[in-house]
Order: sequence, then structure tokens, then C-alpha cells
Amino acid sequence: MPKNTFYNLPPEKREKIYEALREEFNSNPFNKASVKDIVENLNISRGSFYQYFDDLEESYFTILLKETTDIHSLFIEILKNENFDLCQSLEKFGARISQLIFDERRYTLYKYRFLYWNEDLERRWIEFYKKQGVECKHHSKNCIDNIGINYEKINFVKAVIHNIIKRTFQENLNKETFLIKYNQYVNWIIKGVD
Repeated sequence: MPKNTFYNLPPEKREKIYEALREEFNSNPFNKASVKDIVENLNISRGSFYQYFDDLEESYFTILLKETTDIHSLFIEILKNENFDLCQSLEKFGARISQLIFDERRYTLYKYRFLYWNEDLERRWIEFYKKQGVECKHHSKNCIDNIGINYEKINFVKAVIHNIIKRTFQENLNKETFLIKYNQYVNWIIKGVD
């Protein structure tokens, strides 16, 4: 969670920092990003950066939280809104996901997240997310079970959807091709693979 000094900045200065973070993490995956490039872009000292964030990872998570949508929570929200109709929910989810990941301003943030994310980042992301006071509904078996969804089915669907999103970035698929493949995967989830 960013430090209070960050939140106490005037809005225009905070936005300038957000823009520098967007630029850095749209240009580099987390494992290649650097505080040095961020502070040079902002024309501030390294010490100033650490007055706002504990480390590079916290700045990364801050921009992810601001600029990207948690797709798991989005799916659960759609599922609830569709009265737990899996077929209808997956259809709406595909349309929404394609809008999100192909948004020009955020495309690379999603790309690097899907291609370079690992278990350690996931664990620390969940901790960061919770510190923000945001409920992370998709990570807990109890949370999933409490809303009446079979946890193993959700994990299966999640694995399939993650695969098509990751392949989209690996193979540089366009939005139309993504939707064709996504709909094919959904059809297999609903009707089975022949």
C-alpha cells in the first residue's frame, strides 16, 4: 500500500507519478522494470520514490490496482448478476474481457501480467489487495463456496480462460481472433469436447 505521503500529494502530482508508473510497467515486465527509470522520468530523487512506496513491487501493484480490473472478481460479479447461469455469464465475460485486455492504454499491463506473473507475485498481490480494503473473492475456497459455486468447477473454468488469455499475448492474437477462440473454448466447457 503506498505511503500516506503519496496520498497526501496534490492530485496533479499523484497523477504524474501514476503516469510514470504506467509508462514504466507498459514498457517493461516487472522483472525488468527499475526504480531508476521511474525516478529519471519523474525527475525526482530515489529517496523521494521511497517516500511514496516501500519498493518497486508496491509501485507495480499500485498501478495494477488503478489501471486493471481483477478478472476473477469480475467473473464472480457477472455470474451473480446472471443468477449463476454459467453459459450466459461466460458469454458476457468474454465480451467484457476483450474490452479490457485490448484497451490500448492497458494492453501491455495485462500482457506482462499474464506472461510474467508467478506464484510469489500472486501471493504478495493478494496481501497488497487485502491491505487496500478490497475483498479478493476469487482467492478463497470459503468465499467461493459461500456464494454457492463449486470451487473445483470455478478453478477448471479459470484455468481454461487463463490459457486463452495467455495464448492471446503469446501469439499476438487480435481481438476478433481472441473472441473466436474464447467462444470455442466456452462451447467446449458447456457442451464438452467431441
